[in-house]
Amino acid sequence: MLSAEGQMPPEPPYVPGLTPLPQGKEAVGAYLVRLAASAKAEKCALDVRTEISFDEKSISFGEGGEIFVKSFVYAKDEIAAAVAARCPNEQGVFGEDFSPRLWNLSFGGGDMTAAESKEEGDLYLFHIAFPDQEDPFAATGTVAGSFHIKDSQAVLQYLRQSYEGFAAFDNIRVRCTGLAVDASVNRLEDKINSLTYTKNFEIAADVAFQGKLADAGTKRMSFTLTEKTVFDFRWIGVTLAQDTLDMQKGDVKVINADVSGPEGVKVIWTSSRPDIASVDADGYVKGLEVSARRVTVTASFEAFGKTYSDTCAVTVRVPVKRVTISQKELTLAAGETKKLEAGVKPKDATIRGVLWYTNDPAVASVDENGNVTGVAKGTTEIYVLSQDGYYKISCAVTVTG
Repeated sequence: MLSAEGQMPPEPPYVPGLTPLPQGKEAVGAYLVRLAASAKAEKCALDVRTEISFDEKSISFGEGGEIFVKSFVYAKDEIAAAVAARCPNEQGVFGEDFSPRLWNLSFGGGDMTAAESKEEGDLYLFHIAFPDQEDPFAATGTVAGSFHIKDSQAVLQYLRQSYEGFAAFDNIRVRCTGLAVDASVNRLEDKINSLTYTKNFEIAADVAFQGKLADAGTKRMSFTLTEKTVFDFRWIGVTLAQDTLDMQKGDVKVINADVSGPEGVKVIWTSSRPDIASVDADGYVKGLEVSARRVTVTASFEAFGKTYSDTCAVTVRVPVKRVTISQKELTLAAGETKKLEAGVKPKDATIRGVLWYTNDPAVASVDENGNVTGVAKGTTEIYVLSQDGYYKISCAVTVTG
């Protein structure tokens, strides 16, 4: 039987994190402090940016203030951009001591109200919450200092100045809520990706309109402004766009490299078997000879006395086009064993190995050589995958009692 049933790459195996997922306020805090220190020791660059936004649903000017709400909503993105511009982004430099620019991460358990941890793909994600500050600009202590709350007075002062000439403010009340630190960590390498400090300012004030708007009188304005300060860690290293590369003889393919490092670093490309697959100075790989042997192509560079590298496994082969099986249906008794044969096409395919699977091992099992054993009465499917291309073909198996 030559009919293939498509391709079905197997699921990649689960890889545990270098450190088990920390749980609880103290454990999460200590873990992040350790990773930040590691980033500094590894001479990471630290980029800092500020994001400002308004909660549209929170904007109110009280009874009869709908027109002012619409005006605020219309202008909120422009206002947010102007406010954010007062906190210019900072581009980090590899090798610098970023400690003065990174906000505090050393919190006691009493400083935090909760810490959530979860695993998502290759990441650990953390959310640490802190208590609200009822009078934020007068607040002292670890939380107020760590979030640089007093620095946000300049932001609010700018908002106030933007109303000069047509409104005066009185009875201003500010609360700081939703204080949180969110962290993203590469769990496979214990490398911190980013920290985000969030603070929400709930602002209310009496607005006495002036000039042409004086007939509107005084309105009680309220809104919530969210200020996020994001710290992005850039690690030194090189990452190739692919882990494996399949080629045919005569092919030329490029392996793209994402390089993160000090300005002027030079990437060196090498091949473990340049007689099978060569690589030039720009990462272009050429297939020279057909071989089942995998060739390791390496991209590397040096920075601050260390070598950073990544590899791609290259195979130059005659590719498999389909997989075959000796029969599409098989009946056997419980305890009985029968053999299925499998192969690949074309006959000169370089990698000819196959992998055997059963959909229900409680009904029938199969070993690496295609020997099928009935386990219990029922029906199931035995299928085979080619190691090259993961082409699939199956056999319907019936086990009698």
